[in-house]
Amino acid sequence: MILTTSQIGGAAIELATSMSAFWPMSGQKYREANPRTRAGSESRLKEAFKSGVTWVSSVFLLGYVCAKVALGGWIVTFMRQERGGGDFESGMVATGFGLASPSDDLLSVSSLPDLERNLQSL
Repeated sequence: MILTTSQIGGAAIELATSMSAFWPMSGQKYREANPRTRAGSESRLKEAFKSGVTWVSSVFLLGYVCAKVALGGWIVTFMRQERGGGDFESGMVATGFGLASPSDDLLSVSSLPDLERNLQSL
């Protein structure tokens, strides 16, 4: 596998930003800043599984990802059969769709705290 310069540069940027963001943190500091919502001896993972927002978010994200993958596969077939596109051109449409998807993911994940507040008010 040959890495391009942009891949190496992207990896270096990711490493630098991740290290600068998480270097001063430790597990102890995280637990002090984020105390448990319920007293008890169970783990934080079990506590998360008992939260309604965990289940609603996971079902939403599963459906969202399934729909995105299905649409990404269907779009190539549509462009080839209905629009008469060539193999390369139809593949480029799917590539553009795939490149736009991460921004959609960021927008959908950023709305999860609002969903949590709405669920807690029920």
